[in-house]
Amino acid sequence: MLYQIDYARCYYIKSTEDGKSCTESVDITHVIEEFKKVYDLNVLVSKVIDPGIAGYSDLAVTPDGLIHCFYEGGSLTDNHFLNNQISIISFTLEWLTDGKDKLDKKDKPLFR
Repeated sequence: MLYQIDYARCYYIKSTEDGKSCTESVDITHVIEEFKKVYDLNVLVSKVIDPGIAGYSDLAVTPDGLIHCFYEGGSLTDNHFLNNQISIISFTLEWLTDGKDKLDKKDKPLFR
């Protein structure tokens, strides 16, 4: 799982036991700093994956490079605090960037 603190530091933790326990947090801010040399991370990409109401969301990247977005969506009352479904959508970096970027075979996955 990736998470950030105060939009300044980025960390990940990993579980190999279906979430029963996790590794210690690992600071991966240096990885983000490398991306900043290539990308403007303030607006890396903007893409609508679901045009409806959405609540909480989280992103994960699997070792095969697929990006997964888990999010609350839908509402019976048009109130984004009362979501009625949980969804996950998976996509590639190439789709996300409209073909401007893609993983290459020499790219190494973040998690091993």
